[in-house]
Amino acid sequence: MTGHSNPINFNDKKIKRIVNIFIDKSTRQNYHNFDLSDAYNVIELLEENLDRFSVTWEFFQKLFNKSQDKKIREGICRLVLLFINNDCYYGEFREIVKSFNWSNHLAKELYWLFSNSMLPYNLIVIKKDTKSKNPKIQENNLTCKNDSSTLFLSNLLRDFVMNNHTGSRNHRFYANFQASLNGKPINRVTDFNAETFKQQYYFYKTKEKGSNSITLLKKFYLMLLSYSDGRNILNWKDGLDGNMLQLVSFNKNYEKGFLPIPLNPFDPIPEYDKWLIMPNGLENTTTKINSFSYRPVNFQPTKDEKLKFGLKHWFWNSNTSLPARIDYTQICIKFINFIFDLRNDYSIRKVTSSDERIDSFIVEEVFSYVQFIKGNKMNNSYISVVRGFLTYLQENNLYKIEPSVFKYLVTKTAQVNNTSKDISDELLINIENKLKENSADNYLNTLYYIVFHIAIATEFRISQILNLKISCLVKDVKRDYYLESHSKVSNGKKVKVPITPYTKRYIETAIKFTQDVRDECKNPSIKEQIFIHNNSAYNYKVISVRSFSDYLKRICNQLGIESFTAHNLRDTYMTKSIEYAMKQNMSEMELRALTNHKQLNTTTNHYVAEKIKDYLEATHMVVIGNPTIKGNIVTETDHSNKDLVNENCGYCPYESCIQTKGNLDCLMCSGFIATVDRIPFYEEKIAKIDKDIKSSKSQATRDKHVVVKRLYLAYLEKLLVLKEEKA
Repeated sequence: MTGHSNPINFNDKKIKRIVNIFIDKSTRQNYHNFDLSDAYNVIELLEENLDRFSVTWEFFQKLFNKSQDKKIREGICRLVLLFINNDCYYGEFREIVKSFNWSNHLAKELYWLFSNSMLPYNLIVIKKDTKSKNPKIQENNLTCKNDSSTLFLSNLLRDFVMNNHTGSRNHRFYANFQASLNGKPINRVTDFNAETFKQQYYFYKTKEKGSNSITLLKKFYLMLLSYSDGRNILNWKDGLDGNMLQLVSFNKNYEKGFLPIPLNPFDPIPEYDKWLIMPNGLENTTTKINSFSYRPVNFQPTKDEKLKFGLKHWFWNSNTSLPARIDYTQICIKFINFIFDLRNDYSIRKVTSSDERIDSFIVEEVFSYVQFIKGNKMNNSYISVVRGFLTYLQENNLYKIEPSVFKYLVTKTAQVNNTSKDISDELLINIENKLKENSADNYLNTLYYIVFHIAIATEFRISQILNLKISCLVKDVKRDYYLESHSKVSNGKKVKVPITPYTKRYIETAIKFTQDVRDECKNPSIKEQIFIHNNSAYNYKVISVRSFSDYLKRICNQLGIESFTAHNLRDTYMTKSIEYAMKQNMSEMELRALTNHKQLNTTTNHYVAEKIKDYLEATHMVVIGNPTIKGNIVTETDHSNKDLVNENCGYCPYESCIQTKGNLDCLMCSGFIATVDRIPFYEEKIAKIDKDIKSSKSQATRDKHVVVKRLYLAYLEKLLVLKEEKA
C-alpha cells in the first residue's frame, strides 16, 4: 500500500467492486475537496479479509471512529453510502438503511449519525412525492435527523413526516424531539399526555424562539389523537384536549394559564379566574359557535374579589348566549374596576356619606359611572348591561344595592339605522361567475361557491349556513325538503326552512364533496359539519364567517366593484323575496312567511336565473358543451324494469339492439328513453366515470372518459330541468 500504488486486493468481489467505484469517483474528482490520495487513506482503514456479511452498522461506526481527521471521516461517509447504494448491508434495521438509497447526497447526514454514535432510525428519509403540490417536495427527498432513543419513537416521527410535508422542513423539531421529553422514554403512544406536551411546549419555546416547532408539536399530538390507542391521551380534565390544540389562539391561552371547563350550571363555580369555556350544549342557542369552539373569559382583572364572585355567579347561571355573555363580562369588569378605583383612589364614600356601606353600591358611585359613559359617548350597552348585572346581584342576594341606583341606569332607545344593502342583479351575476371560475382552483374555493348559492337561496345567515350538519336535510310526508338547524332567534330549538330543489342539490353536493375529508377526520364534533376542510395535517376546521366574508371581498376587489359582505347576501335574498312577492300579488301574511324563516314552496329561483348547466359544470369540473342527444327525455314511461338498459339509466323499446357504435350505443340511439326517476342512476354512472378518469394512466384514455362524462351530464341536465318544470 506504500504510495497508494494499488488498493487492497479484497477477496470478496462485491467489496472489491464497491472500492473500485469509490476510487473511480475520487479519480474523476466527483467529491468536493477530496482526491485520490484521500481515497486511498480511507481504503487503508479497511481489512483485507473484509467480506460483505461483515458490513453492519457497527462496522460503519468502527470504521468512522478509526480516524479523527475530518476529511477522512467525510470520505468514509461517502464510501458507506456506496455500500448502501450497492445493496451491501447486512446489519440491523435493513429496511431503514435501504431507504437511504433514495438519496445520493446523504454524506453529511451520515457524518452526523456517526459523530453522535446514533443508529439508522435516527435518520428519516422519505421518498419524493411527485404528486405533491409543493414543488420543493417534488424535487427533493425529505431527510430528517431525529434524536429518538427508541425505534418506536422514530417510527412515530417517520409517520408524522410522511403526513406533514408542509411542516417537515423544520429539522430542529425532529433533531431535538427526544431532548424535549427531558429523558422520558417513549415505548407506546399512551406514554404521551398533557404533562409531556407541557414539557415539550416550553422546551421548544425556550430553545427555538421564532421557529415553527410549536406548530409542529401541536400537529404531532393531533396525529397521536387520531390513533385508536391515542384518542384518550389528552383530556380537558388535565387542562388540554384536541379541540384546544386546533384553536388559533391556543398558544396565547395556554401560556396565560386558561383551563378548559364545560359550562354546567349544576356544577360548582370554578374558583380559578381564567376559563376556557367549552359550550357544552350552548352552541345550540347561537349560530356563532360550535361545540368545539372554546372561548376564553378572564376574571382575573376584576379588582374587587366579592364582585368578582358575583360576576362569575352571573356568568355561570345566565341565560344569555355564550358570545354575548363573554362580551358583557368585559363591560361588567370595566364597571367594577371603575367603582373600585372611585372608592380607593378618590375616596368618594368619605366625601358623600358617613356610612361606609362597604358591601353596597351607592347612588353617587353609579351616577359617576353613568356620567363617565355618556361623557365619553360610549355605547349604551355599557349602561344596559350593568343594569342587568346589578339586577342579578340584587335578586340573588350577592351584593347590596340602593334602590335609587337603578333610576340612573336607563338609556334612551337609539334610533335604528337601516344599514342593509342588497346587491344588484348585474353585480350578483358577475360575482357568481367569478366564484364559479375560481371554484376550480382549490377545495376551499369550491366550498365558498356552494355557500354563496345557499346564501342567496335561503334566508339563513352565513353563520347558520356554515354551521349546517350533514343531517340538516329533512324530508316531510309531502316529499318536500327542509333545512333543519339552530337559528339565532330559535333559543336552542331547531327550525325548519323549506328549500327549493336547487338549494337541496347544493347541500347534497357539499356533503358529497367534503366526504373524503370527513372520513379522515377523527373528531366526532367536527366531522358532523358539512363545510369542513383540512386546514393542515390533522387540523380539521369548519369554514368561518370571517374567512368567507374576506374571500367575498377579494372577489369584489378582483372585479373592481364595491366590497360586499356575507350580510349583503342575506339582504339581497330579502329584497328579492319582497320583489317576487309583489309580482305574485302575495298577501302580507304570505310575504311575512317568505322573509321570516319560511320560503314558499316554489321551484322558481327569483333572485338569480337558475342555471342547471352552470351548476353541473361547476360541481363536476367539466364543460358540458352541446353534445347531440338523440334519446328521448320524458317524465315517465310505460316501459317496465325488464326494458332497463345501460346500468338502469334508461329504457330500450326494441327487442334487439340496433346500434353498433361502441360503448355509447344506448345514449346515441334515437329509441333510448330516459325518465326523471333515472336521475340517481346517472349520478352513480358519472361517479364511476370519475373514478375511471382518476385511475387512467394515459391522457388519451382520460380524454375518452371525459367525452363519455359530458354526454351523461348532458342527459342529467335535461332530466333535472324537466323534473323542476314538473315539480
